[in-house]
Amino acid sequence: MKRWKKVLLGIGITISVFAALIAVFLVLFGDIRIGPANAGRFTELERTGFVYNGRNYRAQAFQHSGTARFLGGIEGHSSGSGIYAIKGDNNRDFLYVTTGFRGFKGTYVCQGVVIPTSGTVTEVFSGFRSSTTDFADIAMFERIASLTGEMIEFEVDYLNDTRKFYFAYDNWPVATHSPGFIEYADGNLLFVRAGDSYYIDFPSSMAGAGRGIVITDPDILRFLETDPLFLLPGSYRP
Repeated sequence: MKRWKKVLLGIGITISVFAALIAVFLVLFGDIRIGPANAGRFTELERTGFVYNGRNYRAQAFQHSGTARFLGGIEGHSSGSGIYAIKGDNNRDFLYVTTGFRGFKGTYVCQGVVIPTSGTVTEVFSGFRSSTTDFADIAMFERIASLTGEMIEFEVDYLNDTRKFYFAYDNWPVATHSPGFIEYADGNLLFVRAGDSYYIDFPSSMAGAGRGIVITDPDILRFLETDPLFLLPGSYRP
């Protein structure tokens, strides 16, 4: 190869590498924005919040039954990255964001929107993005949440408080209020109220302990054994 061709090839490779490094830098450290061909625009995307289509959103965890539609991709990220609407949310008050390989994802609520934690229960969610709006199911979950009785102490190798159920009120499409969760310990199926359990260091970081109400009502037991929202611990056998 002639010398001048080698020089041009070297210059071309150098420019390509430099451009690739700039692109990586912008993806990792620059502002992430929705492209002009998409439905909206991000500015100042951070873990605490961002602006989208002129509305301020703040990071807040909530339960929902999935995303309704893809609103727009994020430049510099893989397909599937972007902003998503939540099922049942026609006002776009709630958004789900993911940015692909960076692992940055989360749920966001429009500034000024307050998710109710009381009222008429119209949907019950679990942490597995499953939900029910059936009146009979809702009534049964309300019975569980209002259980009373003797509290027993328990300790388990794996605390199942990720299997909480959540109440959505007055037809809101998301929920934050959890009355508690279902646990199985020492041969008993327990209802553990929110705040009545904790993680312990031994024997693992997932071990836990707390207090729960033994569920003896046969109607509730039959209902739970259908596992309507994937609430039962894997170790439980009826």
